[in-house]
Amino acid sequence: MTDHILTEPRKFTMVIDERQFKIINDTKLTMQEKAQVLGGWATDTPINSITDVRNKLAVPEEWKSGRLYTVEFVAKPGTNVREGTVGDMWSNSSKERLPGGGHQVEFKTAPRDNSPLFEIISVPKEIK
Repeated sequence: MTDHILTEPRKFTMVIDERQFKIINDTKLTMQEKAQVLGGWATDTPINSITDVRNKLAVPEEWKSGRLYTVEFVAKPGTNVREGTVGDMWSNSSKERLPGGGHQVEFKTAPRDNSPLFEIISVPKEIK
């Protein structure tokens, strides 16, 4: 894992749940209010299916379940991140080891506390 501060804007993808989806799609909210519901982890690994979420990102059902979506956003310069390769994870729900191997970024500068540093750039898309 490597810690550093972004010096240029960088695009990421985040897997979000139904609650986050509804807030991000609320037309009455500002971009900053929407950015506050982004979580603390993202990726630049392509996520095209639930299998990618479970295997490449090693996200067990006990962490994210139900209808899931991807949303793209930009983290702006000044964002403190820790990044590296996703490790394997045990899923209590499926009773199997999820392999990982994708790229992960943890935001040490959290969107909920620093929303001006994050800009959502896509409409959330449901993952099938």
